[in-house]
Amino acid sequence: MNILTCLKALLIPGMMVLGLSACSSLKPADFADTRPEFDILQFYTGHTRSTGLLESPRGRPMKRVATETWGRMQGPELHMTQDVTFDDDKPTRRTWIIRRLDAHHYEATCENIIGKARGEAWGNTLRLDYTLTLNRRNPLTRVRMTHHMVLQPDHRTMLNTVTVRKLGLIVGRITEIFQK
Repeated sequence: MNILTCLKALLIPGMMVLGLSACSSLKPADFADTRPEFDILQFYTGHTRSTGLLESPRGRPMKRVATETWGRMQGPELHMTQDVTFDDDKPTRRTWIIRRLDAHHYEATCENIIGKARGEAWGNTLRLDYTLTLNRRNPLTRVRMTHHMVLQPDHRTMLNTVTVRKLGLIVGRITEIFQK
């Protein structure tokens, strides 16, 4: 499948994700009837990769982002290693442990987040919120991350939009396409 065909296939779902991230009144439960159902533990088991773009609050492209992720289930938990690379920077490795709390809620830990990440999934949509520290020695580098993830009909593609906030103000947005 060529890139133009992929972009056409993702245009409408992509616009839905952008609309979801722009409308704070929308909640994951609003997508309860959408399919396929998104199970983050299942999606990230095995190898996934993503490409995307970090943009300024006004939509100016700032940096490209790419990830390589490997996940495996250990009992009820997903243990996930993720290498995140912005443009030509050295990859940053993140190690996540994600667990399901109930049919719609998840929690996760990672070495560079403060406390726990909280996730809520309904239908094909998952929202994940956490505070990320870019430098553990400097509390001024903390940012609030809000992910809106939408699993696509092929079950192998997930669109992720991330709103990055500092002191309540949007300082950036990341749009990524994850592929299994």
